[in-house]
Amino acid sequence: MMVSLVLAGVLCLALPGLASAGITSAQWSETAYNGLDDFYGTTVVAYEAGSTAKLAVSVQNTGVYDITIKSAKVTFDWGEEYSTTDFPSQVKAGDFGIVRFAFTVPSTDVATNMVLHAYEIAVVYEIQNGATAVNWVSWELANDLNLDNDPMVPDSETIYAVSAGVATAVAGSAYTLADYDGEWTWTGAAPAGTIYASYKYTELLFNGDGVRKVGYLTTAPVVAGSEVVCLVNDGAETVTKLDSTAYSIDYATGKITLGTAPSTLQTVRVYYSYYNVWTASGADFAVYSADQLDANQLAGTYDSMYRSATFDSTEGLQLEQEAETLADLGDVEYANGNFAAAEGYYQQAIDTMNEAIAADTSLNTGVEDILIGLGTGAGAWIDSQAAKGDAEATKLEAEADRIAALTDAEANKLNAEAGFADLYGVFLILIGVAGVLAAAGGIVWSVSRLVAARRM
Repeated sequence: MMVSLVLAGVLCLALPGLASAGITSAQWSETAYNGLDDFYGTTVVAYEAGSTAKLAVSVQNTGVYDITIKSAKVTFDWGEEYSTTDFPSQVKAGDFGIVRFAFTVPSTDVATNMVLHAYEIAVVYEIQNGATAVNWVSWELANDLNLDNDPMVPDSETIYAVSAGVATAVAGSAYTLADYDGEWTWTGAAPAGTIYASYKYTELLFNGDGVRKVGYLTTAPVVAGSEVVCLVNDGAETVTKLDSTAYSIDYATGKITLGTAPSTLQTVRVYYSYYNVWTASGADFAVYSADQLDANQLAGTYDSMYRSATFDSTEGLQLEQEAETLADLGDVEYANGNFAAAEGYYQQAIDTMNEAIAADTSLNTGVEDILIGLGTGAGAWIDSQAAKGDAEATKLEAEADRIAALTDAEANKLNAEAGFADLYGVFLILIGVAGVLAAAGGIVWSVSRLVAARRM
């Protein structure tokens, strides 16, 4: 069956694909679903169409300078980008900051639910010392009267003469400089000291062909107003700055569109400053339709019932098997994108599982009634036996009392008889003694007669 894992609260997600130092994590919260989805065949972060998606992006300033966050946005492959102003204005070196997004998820007509969507998070920042200039030379040795980088931005250079450790700016009237190739000459005597130069030069946007009007700068986002768009004529070897009305620029993407297409002998070149940007991306964002979300939630409900249920009755076990078959059919329909059909099967599986639980409960209730009846009968029998035992005990106590009384009488009789026997024994003894005495007397008498007769 489909494994359903719905997580409430905050979900911290790994971001596959492009990622740069600075963005350390991204947390989607209040999702409709997060986990393995059998339709997409992978784990997803899902929101229902029309709901509010919430994203918290943690950034860390790993540099040695404080930074100022200028802007932040998340861009999706359905052609929409969502910006936010909910971020700290400054992040000190080594510190963290949180950038928060909240936006309404579009309908499945705009962002289809048939595929997962890719997105990119961009946090634009400026380091403490200001925006980065794309082509700026701050200090270059120029004794050879030939600058290393060209074409140059007209009137952007400053020439210095360094003598005895002191740098002195040279007046523009003291030299003539060709912006096209960076070569220059002195109009008079060269100043004393070593010559250095500071200047700006241009980046190629595109070569003219009489048709093309659009080009993209190498690095974006561009600092608003920092651009200098130049038209370079390779035939005449000239560099001309264009007025801002001759082109339009998208500072976020670096896209420049000219009003007139340059000719084949012309190139469009640009000087500008840009902000640094941290980026991270993902490709696991799902937009759920209502029936897709319902099917997903019903699948989760059934899974919970299936894992926790055990059945003892034959009917309960049979219904459990029927529910499992229905859930399997729901899994097949869900994996094929038939979400309404899957929803129906999952609901039937839940209903059948409830019937199985009811059947098992009914069996257990019957058994319980029987056991209660047996217990009640046994208790009554025990009570009757106890009463009978009490009666028997009373009878035995009376018998014991009677026996005790008889025993006392018999004892008295025996005592009397023993006393009589004692007296009778004494009487016989006395008679015996008397007999002995009489015999002795007789003997004595007889002896005396014999003695007397002999004397005669």
